Amino acid sequence: MKDTSTKAGRESATQPENAAIVEQVLKALTKLVNGRKIYAENNPRLEQFRNEFDAALRKFFEVDEALVLTIDQYTMRWNDHVVYENTGREESLAYILFRDGIGEVTIFPQAIGDEVRLLIDILTSELHSRDADEDVVTRFWTANFEHITYRVMDDYLADEYGAGSSQSQEEARNDETSDHPELLPSLEDKGRVIIQQADALYPIDTFLRRTLAAHHPEGDDSQREALYQRLLRTSFAVAGEEVAIYTRELEAEKAEDGVAAFAEAIFVFTLLGESETAVRDVMGIIDRTMEYAINEKQPATLARLTEFVREFEVRPDLPAGVSDFCNKLMRKLADPEVLAALFDRIDRPGPYMEATLRYAKSIGRDAVEPLTRVLHRIEGVQAHRLICDALMQIAGDDGGAVMSGALDRFDTEHPAVALDAVYIARAMNLSLTPRLRELVFYPETRVKLEMIDWISKRDGDDATDLLLSSLADLDKRIRLKVLEALNDRNVPGVREKLSDLAFGKDFNERAADEQEAFFRTLGTVGDIHTVDQIRAMIERRRRIGGGKGADVKLLAIRALERIKHQTALDVLGRLVEDSNEAVRLRAARASETLATALAAGEPRAEERRKSETEAGVTQ
Repeated sequence: MKDTSTKAGRESATQPENAAIVEQVLKALTKLVNGRKIYAENNPRLEQFRNEFDAALRKFFEVDEALVLTIDQYTMRWNDHVVYENTGREESLAYILFRDGIGEVTIFPQAIGDEVRLLIDILTSELHSRDADEDVVTRFWTANFEHITYRVMDDYLADEYGAGSSQSQEEARNDETSDHPELLPSLEDKGRVIIQQADALYPIDTFLRRTLAAHHPEGDDSQREALYQRLLRTSFAVAGEEVAIYTRELEAEKAEDGVAAFAEAIFVFTLLGESETAVRDVMGIIDRTMEYAINEKQPATLARLTEFVREFEVRPDLPAGVSDFCNKLMRKLADPEVLAALFDRIDRPGPYMEATLRYAKSIGRDAVEPLTRVLHRIEGVQAHRLICDALMQIAGDDGGAVMSGALDRFDTEHPAVALDAVYIARAMNLSLTPRLRELVFYPETRVKLEMIDWISKRDGDDATDLLLSSLADLDKRIRLKVLEALNDRNVPGVREKLSDLAFGKDFNERAADEQEAFFRTLGTVGDIHTVDQIRAMIERRRRIGGGKGADVKLLAIRALERIKHQTALDVLGRLVEDSNEAVRLRAARASETLATALAAGEPRAEERRKSETEAGVTQ
């Protein structure tokens, strides 16, 4: 072949630092070519390698106008400096160029871009493919480079293929080893080293030094040491940025679930309807993968697999056979024994519990019963709240009946579980089932307080009756909580119950704060009949006398100031003239407040007439 080189005809700088720049160019080229075998074309690492190679070339072109590389069998030289060396035939860029007769390659700055990309494609194909139809020279010629030139060695072709090879290109090459396998180079000639099991092992340092001594027997100790150091730098030196990239990738791989990722990647092949055999094989692989994941019992893996199958089985293009296969997988994933084995290991909040609850949510309502059993044995408010939230999420917005049935199976003998029942009932606004009603009379005060707090926000006679029943509770905190809740229930039943208790003979046995709470609530729900009862109570206390007359009047004022009726204002007017100073002052403030309220908004005429008629008062 002819020499296609356009020689630059100039002397390049030969400073060692420039040679180091060329070495960096060849390192970047080697990394990029090798990376093409490892990474997909759209991988960001490959794009990074391309940018590094382009940057190294541009840096060289700042000191020279063209990069001229002389190609030897295993090395590349720039101005007599060895800038690349690799003795492995299977991986040496120098060797694949030298093998096909390339003796020199020149790259000009304008080649950066498309021509450099094409050069890399050729080198990658030659390095990683053993059955190429064309040699490198032919591919270079076909590429029609404008800014990359090369020189072909005619003497190499003559030595390699015989004198006849220098004749016309139409003549076939006479490869003397083509039909003589015994003439092919041995593994040892190729640089392969076979280690037998009985052979003694020696350090890599010794191996590298022996390799250098075999290929470079000349030179003194200092030269051999320099070669050795260069070999170490070439083979093992890694930039800090690259180490950081590999570290991040390894950390990402640790977090990646390989089993689930594999199943997700292969699942789509179940849609190959034109090949039943392929679909059957893929299903078998997925089935075995699922069996492996189930046996491993890693909740994060099972959760991800279950979520993926749930999403996949609702595809509109799913064949019937694949749909049945998805149902089969879900039955395996939701097996009660698998659920029990996973849930029995929940002992406290943490990554395992988080992954297991995610798995339970993906399974759905089949997980309600085993999760309920976890509530019965685990301790801790946070753990109970997490499980309750999971149960409610599983039940869904229309899962009231499901959760009501589940609450009936709650072991409410445990206060923590009873609190869970109230928490779920409140959050889902469940109906007052018999099991929930029982919690109003629970022995534990905190359970009753939570229950009353929830009932107080519910409408209806059931809730009101439960509150009124709780007025008989032995714990004063419960009674005070109930009285506070009854403020919003202005109905006859509440008014009658409070009146019976407030004006009953045992009322004086209650504590002062409870008596005050009674009359405060009575005033909120009271009417004109309540005013008459209060007036009668004051008159009765006046006739009896005693030290508690003032206390009774103060209680009366608490109620009267909240009853929006003129009769209440009239009674307060009489108390303003009371002989007790405390009663007078308190009645005066209450009278002023009530008068202002009545002036701001009189009761509706219809309600007022009804109240006055019931009281026997004529307008």
